[in-house]
Amino acid sequence: MSTQDHIFEGRIRDYEKELIKFYNDVGKIRGQNPKFSTMLGYMMIHGSLTQKELKELTGFSLATVSNTLNAMILMKNAIKKRIKGTNGFKYTFDLSQITVRSTSNKIEEFEKQINFYKLMVSKLKQEEYKDKEGQSMLLERLTQMLNFLSTWKELTEKTMKKLKEMQKQMRNENE
Repeated sequence: MSTQDHIFEGRIRDYEKELIKFYNDVGKIRGQNPKFSTMLGYMMIHGSLTQKELKELTGFSLATVSNTLNAMILMKNAIKKRIKGTNGFKYTFDLSQITVRSTSNKIEEFEKQINFYKLMVSKLKQEEYKDKEGQSMLLERLTQMLNFLSTWKELTEKTMKKLKEMQKQMRNENE
């Protein structure tokens, strides 16, 4: 992948761009700023990135990257960690901050995202992409996100089922 390990090449880069478009579409539904969604997407794909790497990937100005990262940190969507032995920082998407806001819509959203990730994983597993640079790293990240979303969906469904049972029980007790 050359000296810029965070930049994919060829068809893998096309898939990365398709993922970013997906994150932007989901962000638009949620009312998120497209720059926020784009940066969030790259951080989810790559794990951790510096401001410079985010600038190169997104094409945004360094000021835009910096301002968006500061907002993400304030909203607890990103974690900032110093790179040992330097003055630089790596920024990571904070998965622990994902919450279930509107549960019924969330389950449907989970299903859409899971299906999208499954499609991308199956495309990347095709023989023609097995030896492409970046394929294994992107496949690993997509698989991690797929597992994470599947787990959250299952937990959300179980929580909703339990809440409905509790609501029914409370109604029966009040009658």
